[in-house]
Amino acid sequence: MPVPGAAVLFAGDLTFMAATRLLRCRSEFATEPDEAIRSATFGASGLIHVAPAMGLGTTPMIGFDPVGVSREFSLSDNEVPALLVAVGYPTEANWPQKPRRPISDVLAFA
Repeated sequence: MPVPGAAVLFAGDLTFMAATRLLRCRSEFATEPDEAIRSATFGASGLIHVAPAMGLGTTPMIGFDPVGVSREFSLSDNEVPALLVAVGYPTEANWPQKPRRPISDVLAFA
């Protein structure tokens, strides 16, 4: 039987960018936390896009207590929690999707 759901934490490593000196190549104004969060969100987007092909639904979550999340997930001092992604199999009990504007109203290709 499938697991009803899980939360996946995406965290960025504050030391990676400084150690590789990629930070200077991208922008002199970028900071390690900016790059750490950006990298973590790229990973999360991969999961969010692939999950439906596996019959899973996802919901990204922000607005959590970063200190509490770091403690509960045993993150080291150089790891920054970027976002949590709830992952699970849809059920009949799920709330219906909220009404959305048609994609053609909100997206245009140049």
